[in-house]
Amino acid sequence: MAKTHASNLKKWEQMTTSVAANAADLPHLEVPRAGLAKVLEEVLGILNQQALHRSNKQQSTERLQTLMAEGERLTKVLEVSLSQHYGPRSEKLAEFGMLPFRGRKRKAKNAKPAPQSPGGTPEPAKPSAGPSSNPTK
Repeated sequence: MAKTHASNLKKWEQMTTSVAANAADLPHLEVPRAGLAKVLEEVLGILNQQALHRSNKQQSTERLQTLMAEGERLTKVLEVSLSQHYGPRSEKLAEFGMLPFRGRKRKAKNAKPAPQSPGGTPEPAKPSAGPSSNPTK
């Protein structure tokens, strides 16, 4: 079973207090008791620092999230304002990291390329025969 910091600290506090209370009977244990008291004091200080850093980190994270949201909002305001000022199709928008509107790309109606004649020029398209032009009926 793993010991926690809290259980160690409680044990160390009890040990230093008890040895100090019985200092007359245990004079030879004063040096290790003082060492343990010093370690305990330093550990408590470090734990307090960690708690303070954890609190500061939480505050920093909250502030960072607030600033990021504010930055996004202000960026949108600037983008809309620049687009309105220069026009949505202006190439000047690229200078600000924005894409000017260049129209929507249309899909080709006929996905097949036009057949080429041996001379390299496209052949004229042949009219398709409708259902009423079938002479075999």
